[in-house]
Amino acid sequence: MRPSGKHLRTAVADDLRRAIETGELPPGATLPTEPVLMQRYGVSRNTVRNALGDLENAGLIEVRQGRGRQVRRREPVWIYASRSESRARRRPSGVDSWVDDMRSQGRVPRTDIEVAVLHAPVDVSERLNLDNGATVAVRRRIRFADDQPWNMNDSYYPMWLAQEVPAILDPADVTTGLTVHLADRGYAQVYYNDELTARMPTPDEAKALNIGPGVPVMCHMRTGVTKGGKPIRVTVTVMPGDRHRLLYEVPA
Repeated sequence: MRPSGKHLRTAVADDLRRAIETGELPPGATLPTEPVLMQRYGVSRNTVRNALGDLENAGLIEVRQGRGRQVRRREPVWIYASRSESRARRRPSGVDSWVDDMRSQGRVPRTDIEVAVLHAPVDVSERLNLDNGATVAVRRRIRFADDQPWNMNDSYYPMWLAQEVPAILDPADVTTGLTVHLADRGYAQVYYNDELTARMPTPDEAKALNIGPGVPVMCHMRTGVTKGGKPIRVTVTVMPGDRHRLLYEVPA
């Protein structure tokens, strides 16, 4: 292939994209060096760099220190969203659903937890039926799989509930999960409202989760509601799009 004209950059990027999508360049493969690509396509170094930049921005390749440019590995984990907080499922296992799911897929999970009291973001206060600027308790988690940061998971609770259930502001992990713990204290969540959106990560999210250029995130917002219709918890999970598959099982 010898592209010509003003579309040289696009032609080079498209040919490399085809090689990636067909498996000619499999995940983890190192791309040819810039001089090799210049000779192969008969183009300048600047054209090659621009084409490679397009592939990097599309999330198809990444620059690895000392290894050059490699095809990005895509080994997403399954998140079983419709049963991830089932009390029936979690009581026998005695572990958090994230831990359960990761172990079942051969991963080694861990979670770093921080707790804080802060003013609720607007979208959280709306879903908890709180006044704008109301104070909430938040449990912030960065979840890891095989020692790699995998997603961010923030759970917000109204302060009246945090005062009644001290475990909310305890940075220690609750092995059965707060869903079960809250139910045992009389605050069972009988249904959830789930909202899914996609966007590009913020700089802080990209840094914390090692997200490469061109990779969007999926935001999963879950509001837990009690039998009386009272929302008591909003959880926001930020998941890099190339690391997660969200599965819902919907009864026919």
